[in-house]
Amino acid sequence: MAKGSFSLISKGIFREILRKKQILERNPEYHLHYSNGKKKALRKEANKHSVSLELEGYNTSTTQGRKRKSFEQKRSQKNLEKAMEYGLNYYQGELTREFIEEMGRKMEPTINNNGYRTEKVRISGAMWSPPSEEKLEREMDLFLFENNSLDNIIERASHAHFHVARIHPFLDGNGRTAREVQNIILENGGFFPSIIKLSERLEYIHLLDNAVNSYKIAEGNLSAEQLDKLQSLYDFFKKDNVTEKEREYYKGVAISLTKAKMAPEQHDFYNFLALKIRDVLREETEKLYGLTRRKYRSK
Repeated sequence: MAKGSFSLISKGIFREILRKKQILERNPEYHLHYSNGKKKALRKEANKHSVSLELEGYNTSTTQGRKRKSFEQKRSQKNLEKAMEYGLNYYQGELTREFIEEMGRKMEPTINNNGYRTEKVRISGAMWSPPSEEKLEREMDLFLFENNSLDNIIERASHAHFHVARIHPFLDGNGRTAREVQNIILENGGFFPSIIKLSERLEYIHLLDNAVNSYKIAEGNLSAEQLDKLQSLYDFFKKDNVTEKEREYYKGVAISLTKAKMAPEQHDFYNFLALKIRDVLREETEKLYGLTRRKYRSK
């Protein structure tokens, strides 16, 4: 299937990311011993922050509260590492329902055991509500189809992050799943994992809230013609035998509808995610070139 781009991310940020990546990969030290070891360290750091982003509500003023938070942190970290291992081994360049559901199970084995949720969920403190259980499957089908139509790795990773977080397909662990799916797509495409630090939590949540609200408003403003196209897309997902010509046609429909639902607030969120990717590359480039300079000065 031919791929496309929804132009989710600023071209300037995207070019800067590619430039940093190229500079890093031109350094011979990167290929000699730096790449794999550094990825493992960054995965560990990204996972630590991902878990911490969701543990701010614990009362740590008491011994019992601190113990409970410590237990939950260790449990969530262990599950996240299992989800990461599964994802790195089984993601082959396209997202599927089976892959997303298994990521959710690894993240929260007990409560997400049956895959997609079949009841409503609420997000504490959020200004929006995820789609109802009746709408969840078609929302996920649309997201997966859109995502697998993208050829830009950074957009594909960021798009997955936004929509898994927006749809909340599971009873628990959705934020961790969204961030981990993003990083798995990035690593599969040759990038380092992205890190959203605990210190950036409020900005991250604010941007996500605004992005989801703008998406819902834009969705509500679709024209009658666009709503007909959306329904035809949902009907297409139910078909068993699909020709390549049909797939290409509906990919174009999906792209046009996605563009119609885009708003500045969504671009802000996508650019925020892209900047986190850039920041990791910039920091590692500076570290590696500092290491290289010291190495050659000592000779």
